[in-house]
Amino acid sequence: MAENSLEELIKLSAAALYHPGLVSLARENSPSRTYDLSKRLFNHRKAKSARYLAILRRDHGSEAFEAVVSQ
Repeated sequence: MAENSLEELIKLSAAALYHPGLVSLARENSPSRTYDLSKRLFNHRKAKSARYLAILRRDHGSEAFEAVVSQ
């Protein structure tokens, strides 16, 4: 069962949606790895946002992830 609601994760990951590189990292990596890699190139806020995007994919599936990033 998902810990965070889809709506909550969409709000928390909003900053990452404007950066194709962050979306790509969230698509391909675990939430922790996404954060670690994002932190190297972006500030803490954007790295956390990318982590939440990866959590969205993990908890709600690739179909929900792709629907969110394609908006």
